[in-house]
Amino acid sequence: MKKYQNEKSREDYLSLDTMFHKAFFKACNNSFLDRHYQSINSMIETMRHYISISNEATDKSLDNHLAITDLIIQGKIDQAIESLEEHIVRWSRRSIIDLS
Repeated sequence: MKKYQNEKSREDYLSLDTMFHKAFFKACNNSFLDRHYQSINSMIETMRHYISISNEATDKSLDNHLAITDLIIQGKIDQAIESLEEHIVRWSRRSIIDLS
């Protein structure tokens, strides 16, 4: 994903970002979460396109994804959940600010 973090490749990065989120929810093996993520995915993608217009936004997003993934691999599930919550809250705040 990192090599697609520039102006020319932003659409490629966002496509990979969507694939990452879909894979994450599938890997949870929780049909409730997966089903509900799918039901709001188009709205999330639209918002992600609006707030990902800068390298700063995509850099932060990728850093969050890598940190969460590393924590899961290390078996630090509580820390991964905490990082995931921070990622969601940060993304939600940015969406509200950027879209208002």
